[in-house]
Amino acid sequence: ARQFYQAKCECIVFDPLGDRIPSPDPTRTPAYCRAVLCPAWFRLSEFRSLTQNTFKKEFGDIPLGDPTLFLVEQDPSGKRSIVYERVIPLVRQLDTHSDSILHISDLHFGADHGFLLKTESKFIPQICLADRLIRYFSSNERCKPGVVIVSGDITTKGDANGYVYAQEFFNKLLDGLNLQRTHVVLVPGNHDMWLVESEHPTVSYDHEAPYRYFLQALYMEQPKELECLKSYQTPSGWIFSFVGLNSARAYSKDTKDYGYVGEHRYAPWLQEMASNCGSVDVKSLVKSKRINFAVMHHHILPALMVCQPQAGRPVSLTLDAGQIVEDFQKFGIGFVLHGHQHVPFVGSTGRARRVEDGWKGHEQPLFVVGMGSTGAGAQRLSDEIRENTFGIYTPKEDGLEVRIELFNPQREPTPHMEFLIPWL
Repeated sequence: ARQFYQAKCECIVFDPLGDRIPSPDPTRTPAYCRAVLCPAWFRLSEFRSLTQNTFKKEFGDIPLGDPTLFLVEQDPSGKRSIVYERVIPLVRQLDTHSDSILHISDLHFGADHGFLLKTESKFIPQICLADRLIRYFSSNERCKPGVVIVSGDITTKGDANGYVYAQEFFNKLLDGLNLQRTHVVLVPGNHDMWLVESEHPTVSYDHEAPYRYFLQALYMEQPKELECLKSYQTPSGWIFSFVGLNSARAYSKDTKDYGYVGEHRYAPWLQEMASNCGSVDVKSLVKSKRINFAVMHHHILPALMVCQPQAGRPVSLTLDAGQIVEDFQKFGIGFVLHGHQHVPFVGSTGRARRVEDGWKGHEQPLFVVGMGSTGAGAQRLSDEIRENTFGIYTPKEDGLEVRIELFNPQREPTPHMEFLIPWL
């Protein structure tokens, strides 16, 4: 059961220069963070237990599973509410040389990567993953991508050594496809987080550090947020907007398979996307040649035909999938791209949502495209599909063309799915 308390903050201790400092009073500091350096320390007293209804009435509800601090503001009527503030960088629209999107996922560089790390000879049957993709698009110029979407699990179990090979992969792939680093939309997966041997990793967020270092090396700049918003214009005049979200926010090994984003994390990015588009109606957006995508690692619809329970391992799901679906509809998202379960599939969903004067149904489905694994070894692949996959998505006059290719270290890509998702 969730527990709620109210406390008095007697003082805040911090370094004026912003450095992390040790606890000013270790004897009164909980054991799990006693030896940790933190940006600030709070001395709390006068703890008072509250019921959930009382807490919600006083402060509003708090996001599930998000152990952090929030600012609470009080309006003139006395009503209190939590303030969710995000700093959204200026979104610069970039040009692309193609109308097509390449979707790859679950590369698993490290112990679970299934390809050679380097192509040694053009005569051997196996080649590295980057060369396999470059060779495919060299012979399929009509679908050569202008944007690359990577929906998480770049490495295996947060092993920082895997990021070294991942960096080499992206350098080679982008060079072979004639793309810039800015043409990559990348989100983390649960395997990209190094869950340190700590009961409370969010005290310092060290589990995010290897992934953040990788982002800095890839984009040549220090990432402030793990979420992103990017916009591209294609040669045919289509405008793609991608909001990339971090769903790998489980904070212990026991919950690492769960996905969770949090409304306070994604809502500002969706609002900014809608503001840039000038509309949240998917039909109107498509008529003006705009498509809004959301990218995350975890699935909001079942990917497997049947989920098999395993002892000691939870059935994977995204904890706030219901809220995510409603809000994606509310802000004009047409398509969700994800990875995680190593099974490619295409589905659709939608939810009626409450509005001021009642309930509103969903006029257009929210389409979900799950990618399989683009680089995992056999030990990571699902029994439902024992192959690697990648997707190519291209807008046409009547809908979004979806092509998913099957391949493996010994075999060139061959078609798996090819159909049109119609504009409704």
